[in-house]
Amino acid sequence: RDALQESEASYKAFITNSSEAIWCYDMQPPVAIHGAVAQQVEQIAQNARLVEANKVLINMLGVESLDDLLGTGLIDSGSKNYVFDIHLFVKNNYLMIDHDIVRQDARGKNFYFQICCTGIVEDGFLKRVWGTTKDITARRRYEEKLRYQSYHDSLTALPNREKLYADMQTCFEQRSAEQISALLLIDLDRFKEINDTLGHNVGDHLLRLIGPRLANVI
Repeated sequence: RDALQESEASYKAFITNSSEAIWCYDMQPPVAIHGAVAQQVEQIAQNARLVEANKVLINMLGVESLDDLLGTGLIDSGSKNYVFDIHLFVKNNYLMIDHDIVRQDARGKNFYFQICCTGIVEDGFLKRVWGTTKDITARRRYEEKLRYQSYHDSLTALPNREKLYADMQTCFEQRSAEQISALLLIDLDRFKEINDTLGHNVGDHLLRLIGPRLANVI
């Protein structure tokens, strides 16, 4: 009995002090794993109910207490593609490792998370799913910022040559044989004279004005 109590205390301490969200969904009722994938996905979406979670998940989802979460289904998780996520989970033999999801709050703001989870299968039925969720929002936004900087001019914020090459590649890959593409090149006449006579600050200001004007007329 002492060993069991010690084990339960260690388990609760691990759950409570984890830096990642830890959660468990029960299938109510359990879902047969021998059905078609689409059928399993639909049943998991309908039957999954949150039965356990730590404080990290409470903070992630922005609720007051665990009572606000217990009993909720996957549709309430805030994931924009939860059905797609379940499909991958089933196809991967009820396992996910470092799977990225996007959650949208009530104001429409996106937050990014990475989940690992495993399904508990007994006697041909999926009975519950244990998983962890890690908030990677800061990392994703930093990556997006770096990507934006690599594809845009720092002075004018206009797309640069690398962005042009990437867009052209996408255009060539996605267009049909009947579609025609065109590339327009525009030069600024006597721009060097502006820099030489009025200074580079004026030249930079002019460049900042040209981008939006071109966008308005094209």
